[in-house]
Amino acid sequence: MKIDYINAPTKSLDELLKAYNSKMYLIMEDVMESHRSFSLIYQDLLDILKLGFEKKEIRTYPIRIKFHSKEKKYHTLEIRHLLSNMIFWEPLIDMDRLDILDESYIIDFRFFDQGRMIKYIDEKILPFHLGDFASKNKCIDEICYNMAAISNAFSLLMGMSVNIYDIIETEKRIPRLHNLMFDPFDTTKQPIELEEELKQRSSEAIEIFKKDEHENVMRPFFAAGNVLSPDQFKELFIAIGFKSDINGHTIPNMIDANFLSTGLNKPSYAYINSMGGRKSMILTKLSISRNYLYLSLYYESKNLYACYI
Repeated sequence: MKIDYINAPTKSLDELLKAYNSKMYLIMEDVMESHRSFSLIYQDLLDILKLGFEKKEIRTYPIRIKFHSKEKKYHTLEIRHLLSNMIFWEPLIDMDRLDILDESYIIDFRFFDQGRMIKYIDEKILPFHLGDFASKNKCIDEICYNMAAISNAFSLLMGMSVNIYDIIETEKRIPRLHNLMFDPFDTTKQPIELEEELKQRSSEAIEIFKKDEHENVMRPFFAAGNVLSPDQFKELFIAIGFKSDINGHTIPNMIDANFLSTGLNKPSYAYINSMGGRKSMILTKLSISRNYLYLSLYYESKNLYACYI
């Protein structure tokens, strides 16, 4: 059974809540007997959130579970957190290791970030996966896909996509942000001085987005943890700055342009940026090693936890 992340549910919210009432509980051992039984329950929980995500009582709707039928202990999870946990539990079906599923596999998404995600996979999934590299990679890819799919679905529902209009409105409310983004740099300064100014401007702009009293499209990225590095933010919002050539020497011409508002608006900027890009591609190829499994997982996780935390 293929999970439908986008289309409208076939059942009403009342019908779904009646089926998943406070007196019932899920036995995960039975739910995860097959991918089909797993998908049926997962789709119902997803549909409840589709129909009522804007209501806090629906997002935090409690679902009781126990992992194995012979256990006496029950666990209660908010429906949004149960749904997210199930994404990480599903690989155990193919691994035929439902026997290891216990309360230690419950993820607390209030404190979940990239580091905890990688540690969870390293300790809870890969040591019990007896397949080859390709099957392990498939396992991680499926987690990535479901995280990306649920992220995209709820970002649309909540209007949490990044858009230029919202950033412009933030600039209008906070003129200092406009100055940080558009004031030209004094290129007569030494490269080290300009790099320090770039860093200061970037840090100040990040704090503006984080502490803005109004909602803005960037705040969920920072609330979700380390999903947008200061260097990435700097190149997007402030200025691309200096690049190194293939031998690691800093090219002395600063790119006084950012990707958001101006782009590479001079031929010299395009040339310098391409020279720096060659070095980055080579370094990535040489140092990727075992972290290959986590690259897509890292990039696809940001919206999910911005929505759910």
